[in-house]
Amino acid sequence: MVKVRKLTTNRKEVRHEVCDILKGKTGAGDRVFPNKVAPVGQEELPQILIYPAEGDTTMLDSSRVPNARKRFDLFLTIEVITDEGHEGTDLNDKLDDLSFEVEKIIEQSDNLNKLVHDIGLSGFKCEYFSDGSKPWATCKSLFNVTYIKIKGE
Repeated sequence: MVKVRKLTTNRKEVRHEVCDILKGKTGAGDRVFPNKVAPVGQEELPQILIYPAEGDTTMLDSSRVPNARKRFDLFLTIEVITDEGHEGTDLNDKLDDLSFEVEKIIEQSDNLNKLVHDIGLSGFKCEYFSDGSKPWATCKSLFNVTYIKIKGE
């Protein structure tokens, strides 16, 4: 029989917990936002945006997981946005360093401080732009977040 912790997790809680975990711990400082709509002027870079990409639910067999109702698989995007900076740092290096900081912090978060059953990096996509005063880039890291809702919650 699978042992289930009682959780009342939802997407909003997951986004805000990730925001709290990352805020002040990366090169983005406090510029970490639990949504996709945030100030994105180059003077506000680097910054991190956290938003859901998509998700799936699965009805669970209550004979295997007592009182379980649904398993949720949330695909959460953590997007790092940066430019080359005033010091002329290589854009690729800066993007890789910030993305690695995020990945390492999430990996060490003990399943978002026990809010979810599991979280892991499942992929990423980097994009580069030169439509401003200096080049900038994004790295969208996709994390698979799994949690289970219990009947009555």
